[in-house]
Amino acid sequence: MGRLAGRKVTGTGGQLLVEQLKSAGVKHLFANPGSSEAGFYDALVDSPEIKMVLGLHEGVVASMADGYAKASGQPGVVNVHAIAGTGQMAGQLYNSCRDCSPVVVTAGLLDNEYYTDLLGLSASPGFTQKEVVRQFTKMSWEIRNPEAIPLATRRAFKVATTAPFGPTYVAYASYALVAQNVSGTIYPREQFTIRDNASPSVDAIEAAAALLVDSKFPVFFIGDEVWQSHAQNELLELVEWTGAAVTVGYDAFRNFPDHHPNFMNWHRHAKLPPETDLCVSIGGKIIGGWGERETESSWPIYDRQMAIGMNTEHMARNYPVDLAIVANVKLALRALLDALRARVPEDRMKPIREARNRALAERSSAVRAEDEARLKKEYGARPIHPIRLSYEFQRVLPAGAVIVNENITADHAPISFGFRTSHNEKIWMGTCGASLGWGLGAAIGAKIGAPDVPVVLSIGDGSVMYSSSAFWTMKRHSVPILVVVWNNSSYQTVRYVLHRMSGRAAQTGRYPGVYLGEPDLDFVLLAKSQGVSGECVTEPDDIAKALQRGLDANRRGEPYLLDVRVARTGPAVDSTWH
Repeated sequence: MGRLAGRKVTGTGGQLLVEQLKSAGVKHLFANPGSSEAGFYDALVDSPEIKMVLGLHEGVVASMADGYAKASGQPGVVNVHAIAGTGQMAGQLYNSCRDCSPVVVTAGLLDNEYYTDLLGLSASPGFTQKEVVRQFTKMSWEIRNPEAIPLATRRAFKVATTAPFGPTYVAYASYALVAQNVSGTIYPREQFTIRDNASPSVDAIEAAAALLVDSKFPVFFIGDEVWQSHAQNELLELVEWTGAAVTVGYDAFRNFPDHHPNFMNWHRHAKLPPETDLCVSIGGKIIGGWGERETESSWPIYDRQMAIGMNTEHMARNYPVDLAIVANVKLALRALLDALRARVPEDRMKPIREARNRALAERSSAVRAEDEARLKKEYGARPIHPIRLSYEFQRVLPAGAVIVNENITADHAPISFGFRTSHNEKIWMGTCGASLGWGLGAAIGAKIGAPDVPVVLSIGDGSVMYSSSAFWTMKRHSVPILVVVWNNSSYQTVRYVLHRMSGRAAQTGRYPGVYLGEPDLDFVLLAKSQGVSGECVTEPDDIAKALQRGLDANRRGEPYLLDVRVARTGPAVDSTWH
């Protein structure tokens, strides 16, 4: 047998870390440096192969790594500072955890178990640093032996990039990073990566085909494993062959064209045909909503339920399944299509499919008609109605543009999200974690991960202020993003929830902590202070030209910001009490 292709390296602990990162294929390090990581940064001086993208807060660089992983399909790597930096990026690590993003977080460690347990910037006595992020990672480690640095780094990559994906965390003791004359073996990435190519069993596919053939009306509940396995075309083909309905949960991507007539929107609110009897989860995360008082009746229970994917954590977790197929989604869907075509002749399937398509088209057409009526009504409204801004997004932004979204209450109905540029579809990228402060950093990471694709950030005014130092990174590293701030001077989501309570806030019109005016936030000045140009948009007929100016700036390699003053929507829009 031949030897594995490792190479011996001798140097500081930091040099071993850098060499293993290079062999893992790392091109970008998203970082906010600290003194306890000095041995690592010193080793980067002679390694131009790794470009450090500097952010001014740990939460910003963590979301950069997340956006990079989502856009590029490669693991995002981030370095943060010891215990405090680890804590400060935890909100964004939560998002990566919920989205199953392959992110590797590295940090320095001041060892509170080497001698004294009361070190500055170390974990509290009796605790470890990795405990801070343990629930938001697939696995976390603390490394004190400098010779173990390459091994620990490979392990972090292996765990993060093995399906189901997810973030990992490694803290290296500061003395291990500066240790001299350390020897270790460096291996290439292919020798510690497990490919996500698990094929489904023939028996399982035949059982799945039988369930679909016997179904009166199937619904496919889809999730991010469709995008992660590049199975969008197979899913579209399966839907159009079966005539099935398509619904979604809370996902980071729009895994199916959302203007397709078979798309029925969010599963909990979908108006499905009454004869719907089979639910097939295809890479979906069957999780609860935003309320803690979930019951079994919160999720429709069908006659039959099936799950396909690699993430067994979500299969049969809260709801029973008749069949679970643990396999790569793309391979499973291709096998299922072949099995269905072998079972059912086209002349038999065609009338079934057409009847299903008619039933679904009636429902989706009614939703589209409501959206169009709302757009017509609000088209020239002042302040600008959010649906008009979305309409201009769809009209002006190029097909295939990535729209990074951190705007929970925006009215995106006119925008056609999907993956087919021939249909003028845009690519949605978000986070189902909903921990604010993600968008600016994620957009930077997405543009670096997909440099040839236009990237537009759609973000609420409240969200900007969680991570506004990211404008500096855009300018420093010349990251050409179009940032569109939907500025309504309000934490609108919070106002919605307070109003639905029908309590004192709704009775008095006083909504604590919701109004963001007095003083008003000026995002053009905020961006300008960090070197990013922009403009304020207040008239609906000015939106298109402003978007075009932003895209033109991006083509010149410059970031650009639009501060669009939009109307508040929903209940109690006139309340400015504080």
